[in-house]
Amino acid sequence: MIQAALTLHDENAYFFHGGQFVSYDMAKDAAPHGVRAVAEGMSDLADTVFADNLDAAVEWLMGSGEVYLFKGDQCAQYDLGGNELIAGPVSIAELWPELDKVGFGEGLDAALWFTRKQEGERPYDYFVYFFKDDQYVRYDARTGEIADGPKRIAAAWPGLERAGFDSGIDATTRREVFPKAPGAVSDRYTYFFKGDQYLKYDMRNDEVVTRPRSIASGWDQLSGTDFARADAPATPERVARASYTIAFANPGESDDPEPRGKVWLQTEDGTRFRLWTQRKVRNDAPPRTLFANAIDLPFGAGDIATVHAEVDEADGRLARGSKPFTGNGTYTLAATDGSVTIELTIT
Repeated sequence: MIQAALTLHDENAYFFHGGQFVSYDMAKDAAPHGVRAVAEGMSDLADTVFADNLDAAVEWLMGSGEVYLFKGDQCAQYDLGGNELIAGPVSIAELWPELDKVGFGEGLDAALWFTRKQEGERPYDYFVYFFKDDQYVRYDARTGEIADGPKRIAAAWPGLERAGFDSGIDATTRREVFPKAPGAVSDRYTYFFKGDQYLKYDMRNDEVVTRPRSIASGWDQLSGTDFARADAPATPERVARASYTIAFANPGESDDPEPRGKVWLQTEDGTRFRLWTQRKVRNDAPPRTLFANAIDLPFGAGDIATVHAEVDEADGRLARGSKPFTGNGTYTLAATDGSVTIELTIT
């Protein structure tokens, strides 16, 4: 099965299954790089919860290479071109508060980027469709508000109910086929995936054009792989949950810090687990004095050896180094220009 999917440049799709992904050229029906491990091909996700079993993924700012990844109640902003985690993990509720207000703050099934041509001052509208169970919402990427929904998928996507694709969708991706003749209208399709099946939906005419078929028969390069099977991959067991706040301080500056870097835990066997990441977003990191989150852990408090921070800002260093983990409490790490304080509770 395909657990999550996204499209870049209308032709190149990324499919995710367990800890694997494949980049698929839809125009050529080819996967030139084959199946790869997320932790290797997207190496900056290796020590995060996003290295396997994604719920959903969607591109952002077409042509930028920036995408959002979703898992449980967490999300991350990732740069595919630069192979960098820009921000995350961060709760969906913080980054997408309007989704959380309507019950879409965790457990998403799929997400789909969509543009619509308009008249007047706004030549295009930019939307993201989010799917969960038998519901969807349409999110306005310009305003950060819910433009439509929650509503039943069956009510807005004709033919999906009859095909059995109106609930529990695993993933979606899209393709725009540009015309060769000048002035002709392009064809726009959405592909819905569920189990080992998929169907093709015509967005321009609002109808199903290809009834459910096996993924193996319609996506040749996925035949014989886990992406074409019906069963879901095994999911790592949740062992504990970490609740934490991270405070950033730069006493020498009058403005709020603009921290960038990462904070992580390290276990006795050397495994790293990221709690926070922030890199520059188009030349700047957002101002922040406090970050709060809660996240599931695949290990318990007794497995943690150290708490680490490597955090800078434009004018200097805030934190470098590590502290031995001694249980729930406060850990402050400093550098030449400031400090980072992590208040950590493992339950």
